[in-house]
Amino acid sequence: MKTRRNWKVRLAAVAVLGSLFLAQAARAALVYDYVPDSTNNSYSAGPNQVINILVYLKETVTSPSQSLITSDGGLFSGGMALSRSATGLPANPSTITGVTFNAVDFKGPTSKALSITDANLAEAIDTSATSGVPLGNTGGGASPVVPNEVYLGSFQITTGSTAGTTNFSLRVIPGGGNTLTNQGNDLDSNSTSPAYTGVGSKAANFTVTTVVPEPASAGLFLGACLLGLARRRRN
Repeated sequence: MKTRRNWKVRLAAVAVLGSLFLAQAARAALVYDYVPDSTNNSYSAGPNQVINILVYLKETVTSPSQSLITSDGGLFSGGMALSRSATGLPANPSTITGVTFNAVDFKGPTSKALSITDANLAEAIDTSATSGVPLGNTGGGASPVVPNEVYLGSFQITTGSTAGTTNFSLRVIPGGGNTLTNQGNDLDSNSTSPAYTGVGSKAANFTVTTVVPEPASAGLFLGACLLGLARRRRN
């Protein structure tokens, strides 16, 4: 009798754990993240060059769930923050020097903040718009079509004057509530109805590296330029 009772307790525990797992799976069926356009989360350029970093809201859908952004008629508004890491900085770190809205798809109110270490952008559709911004938008050609992402705009980062790598992060604007579907669902926060995992405290980390040519390489490049110039003069 005692053995049967123990098995009943164990089966009940397994059932509870199974229910919790299924509930977590349901919540994770729709996941939202802010992401940059680099596939390997890294960028590089020569000293004092401006890199235009396209930024997106990414929707990850696990079957049998369906896109909430699509079913809600697109995005009503979008916003995200960019910050430079305060640790591990090179002698001359890269700096944030610009913010560009996607003013083609989001024609309503906008706001931004900008410093060399922190920036953010927030934008919304026009009040007269009948639908929100869909997945795969391009900002009038500013971005390629990305099927499961909404293009929000871009940040400009200027590389440092000397070689080195600087770390940056994309995340929710403090306070959240800046990225809403056209039906008012807040994708910055988790939700149980409808079930999805918002961006929350997650960060998309990426690096910007200043690349300085080796002296020998620079000399070869200069030599090639001079040779080309001499040939042009002869012609």
